[in-house]
Amino acid sequence: MGKEIYPSSVQPGLPRLSSPPREWVQVSYRDVLYEVKRPIKLLSDKQYKLITVKRNRGGVFPREDLFGSEVKTPTQFIVKSGDFVISNRQIVHGACGVVPDFLDNSVISNEYTILHSNEKMNIHFFRFFAHSIYFQQTCFHSSIGVDVEKMVFKLEKWFDWEFNLPPLPEQQKIAEILGTWDTAIEQLESLIEKKQLLKRGLMQKLLTGKVRFREFEGEEWKLQPLIEVASIQTGLAKGKKDLINTVKRPYLRVANVQDGYLDLEEIKYIEVESDKIDRYSLQYRDVLLTEGGDADKLGRGHIWKSEIRECLHQNHIFVVRTNKKILLPEFFNYLTSSDYGKNYFLSCAKQSTNLASINSTQLKEFPVLLPSIGEQEKIVSVFENWDSELMKSIAQLEALKTQKLGLMQQLLTGKCRV
Repeated sequence: MGKEIYPSSVQPGLPRLSSPPREWVQVSYRDVLYEVKRPIKLLSDKQYKLITVKRNRGGVFPREDLFGSEVKTPTQFIVKSGDFVISNRQIVHGACGVVPDFLDNSVISNEYTILHSNEKMNIHFFRFFAHSIYFQQTCFHSSIGVDVEKMVFKLEKWFDWEFNLPPLPEQQKIAEILGTWDTAIEQLESLIEKKQLLKRGLMQKLLTGKVRFREFEGEEWKLQPLIEVASIQTGLAKGKKDLINTVKRPYLRVANVQDGYLDLEEIKYIEVESDKIDRYSLQYRDVLLTEGGDADKLGRGHIWKSEIRECLHQNHIFVVRTNKKILLPEFFNYLTSSDYGKNYFLSCAKQSTNLASINSTQLKEFPVLLPSIGEQEKIVSVFENWDSELMKSIAQLEALKTQKLGLMQQLLTGKCRV
């Protein structure tokens, strides 16, 4: 089986261990790690904190708080701060991590393996080592099963794999250096989250007229259904047969449209009759809105900037083409992505048979708040500047993550010594 058939979170290649750098030694996982089991009998009237481990070395997080009587799996174990936890059914996807202090004394089921290190290894060094491709490959080849989603980790088999280990002082220094990068990443993520929350609050005020610019005070806003100020177009359904005079064109799917941006990593093509191309081709500054499917896909929007030539769109994506003399596409896009817009879509979805979708009739009735074009332009400029600052922070975050990955590759293999 080739790697291409597996999700990107899986590393199925054969682990190949290079010679250890000077002063490093080759040890087996068994030499420096041991399994810990702290079984607990749950009391029916006592509440417990259950935890989960995220894929891609996402770490250990709280799952839910339940009374003992509500826990379906009776076999549970206590975890302590500093434990290294592996999800036996998700480790092929990198589900592992160290238990943080605030989750000390949480509980997990027998679907997890709890490990701790002896005096030869720093557990926080191992937390970073778990990001290496070699570690992931050893986990994959120590799991059994035909379906990658049902593979089960076998600890005893994995314990026999060897890896290169630096001296303890160097382990500690490596953990400190990479921990500094983690702290910087966490701080920037927190800053981005705060900026997004502030933007969301400002959107609710500016887009509903609760806060006005001084030069526009006294001007009344109108409230009109969307169909009076825009045209709404549904897309092409795939799968029609016996078409004639067809051409192949790129087309957007719901998966491509995210909130405020496009994911263009995977673009599909569709056979379409040539006389329908003009009708279904996207135009510059069209507003794309997703019909739904899952709750998180309901009403996701983006302004089309002609990212792909002669691009069409799927029937689960609405195209809203506004009368630009009355309603700016950018203003409408911000309105639909605000709490005002999201609440309208959710109220429509609750009334429909599919709880996570809206139909064209409901979209046509969307109540558009309409200030003057001048005020719309002012509001749009505020949020475009805000988005620009957010994108700078996000770019900085990606740069930090990339730097950390490069540094890990150097430090964890001994190519760069401390």
